[in-house]
Amino acid sequence: MLLMNKPYVLSFTVGSLFWHESIKATELFHEYGDWSLVKARLLGDNILQIKKESSKRKIVTSLINRLELLKAEEISFFSSSSDRDQKYLLWIAICRQYSFIHDFALEVLHNRFILLEKKLEYKHFDEFIESKAFWHPELEEIISSTRKKLRQVLFRMMREAGVLSDENQIIQAIPSRGLADLISRDKFQELLLLPVFENDLKRGV
Repeated sequence: MLLMNKPYVLSFTVGSLFWHESIKATELFHEYGDWSLVKARLLGDNILQIKKESSKRKIVTSLINRLELLKAEEISFFSSSSDRDQKYLLWIAICRQYSFIHDFALEVLHNRFILLEKKLEYKHFDEFIESKAFWHPELEEIISSTRKKLRQVLFRMMREAGVLSDENQIIQAIPSRGLADLISRDKFQELLLLPVFENDLKRGV
């Protein structure tokens, strides 16, 4: 009997990295200490200034679900770190939220970087989907327009996270010592979700 992996959740077509939104949300979290209260405030007062009610609810829900995956010390670090480290940390949170993006980051983004294949093209996204379809039959059910949207959003996330240029060149990540220490305490492998050389990290951590 063929055992399939846990299905990929592919609901990341809403929004992007949500960097500015995350800053506002974490500021509220320091005030309330409860993500459910933060969510209620974001929805009730429309702090993110999203006009369409359905879009507001989708974006706020996705944002809070993502930020809830950050540990208390990571939230604290986020609030006092550089823009670059904040974006790296949000990228790691996205990878925790979506196993599809996690696997893509490790198997495509990171692997191409360490092989000095600096160009990341749309075809690499399509090839990744095809390579995973055997173990994830839900990928075979994606229609063309949805696949295009998923690809578009993922590439936008990588650009906003600072790991991909506008010309789709992979940009080496340079996490601070503080971020590298923080992530590596529990799971060093999560640092490899960024385009980095492992030896550089081990020398710096």
